[in-house]
Amino acid sequence: MHSPESAGYSFGFPNLDQLRIPQNFNTFQTTIVKTVIPIHKPRKQHWIRVHPQLMLEKVAMLELDQSTGFPELFIIDPKVLPSLHDIPGITQRTLRLCVYRPGHTPFLWPLKLPKGSGAAFENWYISALKAAKIAETQWVRVNSNTPAQSYDIITAEADWGEPQWPDMDFNEIFKIAIAEGRIIDSVDNPIIREIRGKE
Repeated sequence: MHSPESAGYSFGFPNLDQLRIPQNFNTFQTTIVKTVIPIHKPRKQHWIRVHPQLMLEKVAMLELDQSTGFPELFIIDPKVLPSLHDIPGITQRTLRLCVYRPGHTPFLWPLKLPKGSGAAFENWYISALKAAKIAETQWVRVNSNTPAQSYDIITAEADWGEPQWPDMDFNEIFKIAIAEGRIIDSVDNPIIREIRGKE
Protein backbone atom coordinates (compact mmCIF):
# COMPACT_ATOMS: atom_id res chain seq x y z
CA MET A 1 0.00 0.00 0.00
CA HIS A 2 1.36 3.41 -0.94
CA SER A 3 1.44 6.14 1.66
CA PRO A 4 -0.07 9.55 0.68
CA GLU A 5 3.46 10.93 0.60
CA SER A 6 4.74 8.24 -1.80
CA ALA A 7 1.69 8.79 -4.04
CA GLY A 8 2.58 12.45 -4.39
CA TYR A 9 -0.10 13.83 -2.09
CA SER A 10 0.59 16.70 0.30
CA PHE A 11 -1.45 17.25 3.42
CA GLY A 12 -0.40 20.84 3.83
CA PHE A 13 -0.21 20.28 7.61
CA PRO A 14 3.29 19.13 8.50
CA ASN A 15 2.35 19.63 12.16
CA LEU A 16 -0.81 17.66 12.88
CA ASP A 17 -1.39 19.72 16.05
CA GLN A 18 -2.56 22.45 13.69
CA LEU A 19 -5.72 20.41 13.16
CA ARG A 20 -6.69 20.41 16.83
CA ILE A 21 -9.60 22.67 17.77
CA PRO A 22 -8.61 25.37 20.30
CA GLN A 23 -10.00 24.83 23.80
CA ASN A 24 -11.88 28.14 23.69
CA PHE A 25 -13.68 27.23 20.46
CA ASN A 26 -17.27 26.04 20.72
CA THR A 27 -18.33 24.26 17.54
CA PHE A 28 -22.00 24.37 18.55
CA GLN A 29 -22.17 27.95 19.74
CA THR A 30 -25.34 29.46 18.25
CA THR A 31 -27.82 32.25 18.84
CA ILE A 32 -31.36 31.05 19.55
CA VAL A 33 -34.08 33.45 18.36
CA LYS A 34 -37.28 33.13 20.39
CA THR A 35 -40.39 33.35 18.22
CA VAL A 36 -42.96 32.31 20.82
CA ILE A 37 -43.12 33.09 24.53
CA PRO A 38 -46.41 31.76 25.93
CA ILE A 39 -48.46 33.37 28.68
CA HIS A 40 -49.89 30.92 31.19
CA LYS A 41 -49.64 29.75 34.78
CA PRO A 42 -47.11 26.99 35.58
CA ARG A 43 -48.18 23.45 34.77
CA LYS A 44 -48.40 21.13 37.75
CA GLN A 45 -45.30 19.12 36.78
CA HIS A 46 -43.10 22.11 35.90
CA TRP A 47 -40.20 23.16 38.10
CA ILE A 48 -39.90 26.89 37.60
CA ARG A 49 -37.86 29.96 38.49
CA VAL A 50 -39.15 33.54 38.41
CA HIS A 51 -36.96 36.48 37.39
CA PRO A 52 -36.61 38.88 40.34
CA GLN A 53 -36.72 42.06 38.23
CA LEU A 54 -38.23 41.51 34.78
CA MET A 55 -41.99 42.03 35.09
CA LEU A 56 -44.88 44.25 34.05
CA GLU A 57 -47.01 45.23 37.02
CA LYS A 58 -50.72 46.10 37.25
CA VAL A 59 -52.04 45.46 33.77
CA ALA A 60 -55.66 44.75 32.89
CA MET A 61 -56.20 41.48 31.08
CA LEU A 62 -59.23 39.81 29.56
CA GLU A 63 -59.39 36.04 30.02
CA LEU A 64 -61.37 34.01 27.49
CA ASP A 65 -62.08 30.39 28.39
CA GLN A 66 -61.21 27.76 25.81
CA SER A 67 -62.72 24.29 25.39
CA THR A 68 -59.27 22.80 26.05
CA GLY A 69 -55.96 24.07 27.38
CA PHE A 70 -55.19 27.38 29.01
CA PRO A 71 -57.53 30.39 28.67
CA GLU A 72 -56.70 32.92 25.98
CA LEU A 73 -55.43 36.23 27.39
CA PHE A 74 -55.59 39.76 25.99
CA ILE A 75 -54.11 43.03 27.29
CA ILE A 76 -56.62 45.87 27.79
CA ASP A 77 -55.45 49.37 26.91
CA PRO A 78 -56.15 51.55 30.01
CA LYS A 79 -57.87 54.24 27.92
CA VAL A 80 -60.75 51.87 26.99
CA LEU A 81 -60.97 50.09 30.35
CA PRO A 82 -63.71 52.38 31.80
CA SER A 83 -65.91 51.52 28.83
CA LEU A 84 -65.64 47.76 29.45
CA HIS A 85 -67.21 47.57 32.93
CA ASP A 86 -69.87 45.17 31.59
CA ILE A 87 -67.33 42.69 30.18
CA PRO A 88 -66.76 39.61 32.40
CA GLY A 89 -63.29 38.10 32.78
CA ILE A 90 -61.24 41.30 33.16
CA THR A 91 -58.75 41.21 36.03
CA GLN A 92 -55.70 43.13 37.20
CA ARG A 93 -52.48 41.17 36.86
CA THR A 94 -48.71 41.27 37.03
CA LEU A 95 -46.74 39.53 34.27
CA ARG A 96 -43.64 37.75 35.61
CA LEU A 97 -40.90 36.27 33.44
CA CYS A 98 -40.32 32.60 34.29
CA VAL A 99 -38.40 29.62 32.96
CA TYR A 100 -39.03 25.95 33.50
CA ARG A 101 -36.55 23.14 33.39
CA PRO A 102 -34.94 21.14 31.92
CA GLY A 103 -34.72 23.42 28.89
CA HIS A 104 -34.97 26.76 30.71
CA THR A 105 -37.92 27.53 28.44
CA PRO A 106 -39.31 31.04 29.05
CA PHE A 107 -42.94 31.96 29.65
CA LEU A 108 -44.89 34.78 31.29
CA TRP A 109 -46.93 34.03 34.40
CA PRO A 110 -50.02 36.30 34.50
CA LEU A 111 -50.49 36.55 38.26
CA LYS A 112 -53.87 37.84 39.40
CA LEU A 113 -53.69 40.55 42.02
CA PRO A 114 -55.97 40.25 45.09
CA LYS A 115 -58.42 43.08 45.76
CA GLY A 116 -58.28 42.60 49.54
CA SER A 117 -61.95 41.66 49.69
CA GLY A 118 -61.31 38.77 52.09
CA ALA A 119 -63.13 36.38 49.76
CA ALA A 120 -61.93 32.79 50.00
CA PHE A 121 -61.09 32.59 46.29
CA GLU A 122 -58.47 35.31 46.77
CA ASN A 123 -56.35 32.72 48.61
CA TRP A 124 -55.52 31.41 45.13
CA TYR A 125 -54.07 34.78 44.14
CA ILE A 126 -52.23 35.31 47.45
CA SER A 127 -50.60 31.86 47.42
CA ALA A 128 -49.59 32.26 43.76
CA LEU A 129 -47.85 35.54 44.58
CA LYS A 130 -46.03 33.80 47.46
CA ALA A 131 -44.95 31.01 45.11
CA ALA A 132 -43.58 33.54 42.62
CA LYS A 133 -41.60 35.26 45.39
CA ILE A 134 -40.05 31.97 46.58
CA ALA A 135 -39.27 31.00 42.96
CA GLU A 136 -37.05 34.09 42.63
CA THR A 137 -34.36 32.17 44.55
CA GLN A 138 -35.43 28.49 44.45
CA TRP A 139 -36.76 25.98 41.94
CA VAL A 140 -40.41 25.38 42.83
CA ARG A 141 -43.43 23.44 41.66
CA VAL A 142 -46.90 24.96 42.09
CA ASN A 143 -49.82 22.57 42.58
CA SER A 144 -53.50 23.33 43.09
CA ASN A 145 -54.99 22.44 46.49
CA THR A 146 -58.72 22.67 45.82
CA PRO A 147 -59.94 21.93 49.39
CA ALA A 148 -57.73 24.74 50.70
CA GLN A 149 -58.58 27.00 47.73
CA SER A 150 -54.90 27.84 47.32
CA TYR A 151 -51.67 26.58 45.79
CA ASP A 152 -49.19 24.25 47.45
CA ILE A 153 -45.57 25.33 46.92
CA ILE A 154 -43.01 22.51 46.62
CA THR A 155 -39.30 23.39 46.63
CA ALA A 156 -36.75 21.14 44.90
CA GLU A 157 -34.12 19.28 46.90
CA ALA A 158 -31.84 18.85 43.87
CA ASP A 159 -29.15 21.40 43.11
CA TRP A 160 -30.00 22.43 39.55
CA GLY A 161 -28.04 25.66 39.64
CA GLU A 162 -29.22 29.05 38.52
CA PRO A 163 -31.69 29.47 35.63
CA GLN A 164 -30.65 30.57 32.15
CA TRP A 165 -32.65 33.64 31.19
CA PRO A 166 -33.31 34.77 27.61
CA ASP A 167 -30.84 37.41 26.48
CA MET A 168 -33.54 40.04 25.88
CA ASP A 169 -34.97 43.02 27.71
CA PHE A 170 -38.58 42.91 28.87
CA ASN A 171 -39.83 45.04 25.97
CA GLU A 172 -38.57 42.43 23.52
CA ILE A 173 -40.07 39.61 25.58
CA PHE A 174 -43.40 41.40 25.82
CA LYS A 175 -43.59 42.03 22.05
CA ILE A 176 -43.06 38.32 21.37
CA ALA A 177 -45.53 37.16 24.04
CA ILE A 178 -48.26 39.67 23.17
CA ALA A 179 -48.60 38.96 19.50
CA GLU A 180 -50.46 41.20 17.07
CA GLY A 181 -54.17 41.30 17.87
CA ARG A 182 -53.74 40.56 21.58
CA ILE A 183 -54.04 44.17 22.72
CA ILE A 184 -57.61 45.47 22.97
CA ASP A 185 -57.49 49.22 22.41
CA SER A 186 -61.00 49.91 21.15
CA VAL A 187 -64.59 49.12 22.18
CA ASP A 188 -65.06 48.07 18.55
CA ASN A 189 -62.54 45.25 18.90
CA PRO A 190 -64.13 42.08 17.41
CA ILE A 191 -63.67 40.19 20.70
CA ILE A 192 -65.53 42.87 22.66
CA ARG A 193 -68.26 43.07 20.05
CA GLU A 194 -68.71 39.30 20.15
CA ILE A 195 -68.95 39.22 23.95
CA ARG A 196 -71.55 41.97 23.79
CA GLY A 197 -73.49 40.01 21.16
CA LYS A 198 -72.98 42.56 18.40
CA GLU A 199 -71.36 40.22 15.90
